[in-house]
Amino acid sequence: MKYEIKNRFTGNVQFTADIDATEDTIKSVKVGLAIRWAIKNRADLSDADLSGAYLSGANLIGANLIGANLSGADLSGAYLSRANLSGADLSDANLSGANLSGAYLIDGGQDERGYRFIGWKRGDDLMISAGCRNYTISEARKHWGGSNYTGPKSNIQRVELIASIAVERGWIKESAE
Repeated sequence: MKYEIKNRFTGNVQFTADIDATEDTIKSVKVGLAIRWAIKNRADLSDADLSGAYLSGANLIGANLIGANLSGADLSGAYLSRANLSGADLSDANLSGANLSGAYLIDGGQDERGYRFIGWKRGDDLMISAGCRNYTISEARKHWGGSNYTGPKSNIQRVELIASIAVERGWIKESAE
């Protein structure tokens, strides 16, 4: 079946494909093309719903992703330096190997297993994400600092580092509970 992707403003055909696929596959292709076009053309992606998007290796340098829904997105190896991610939902996002230098979030480093610890704001809460974990600061302290935690002991230090930087930035009032 022949599919055309049209510019929503001009109606001009941007892409044509002869695809034998389900409607879900076609929707995924359309979303992927729209994201690539937006990135290429430096579009404002604030408040965009990019949940579950495959953005591995994407060039998002300096992108405006304020309030974007990136939950479950694959951002592995993405270039996010100087990106504004304030208020973005990064829950369950894969940020392994992503370049986060200067991004509007807090990079707490990576543990020996490869889990990158990221601090970000969701409303008034400081969130900590690492691997498949996504916690508020108090939940993170209980998980990584609890007596039942058997992983690297340095991870609670990563959490406290993120908390102290968040205090310095004015994201939260105090780092210790």
